[in-house]
Amino acid sequence: MMRNKVLKKKIERQQLYLRIAVTVGMVLVVANILVH
Repeated sequence: MMRNKVLKKKIERQQLYLRIAVTVGMVLVVANILVH
């Protein structure tokens, strides 16, 4: 039971990092388009 909760938290954290990474990537792409 306890391990399941920890695993769920890890997955949620990974999804949060993934979302941040995608957002940063989009911003970088848009910035590149605007600069060039």
